[in-house]
Amino acid sequence: MRELMARTLRRARYRVLTAATPDEAVARFDRYIADVSLVVTDVVMRQLRGSALAEIFQARLPGLPVLFVSGYSQAVPAAAAAKGPVSFLAKPFSAAKLLSEVSALMAATRS
Repeated sequence: MRELMARTLRRARYRVLTAATPDEAVARFDRYIADVSLVVTDVVMRQLRGSALAEIFQARLPGLPVLFVSGYSQAVPAAAAAKGPVSFLAKPFSAAKLLSEVSALMAATRS
């Protein structure tokens, strides 16, 4: 799923960094923080909840928009706990829906 989303975003001319684990995501975030405009994370992960990961990122970069994705409908409240612009995308979703959500979050951040 991660690679499919990355490919979709790259085709739309977004610069994308991916990570297989929360630790890898934090390391990449810290390395490329000046280039990060938005985070896409699953809500439910083995090592760390997506809301906790978003908190780490938003503490370093306040107001950072976050797009949460999940196949679990009960994950919506956990996603809503993030600070800053957020959106939630339920799996399965289309490439068009992903691009629409990313575009909307980016636009909300610019305004």
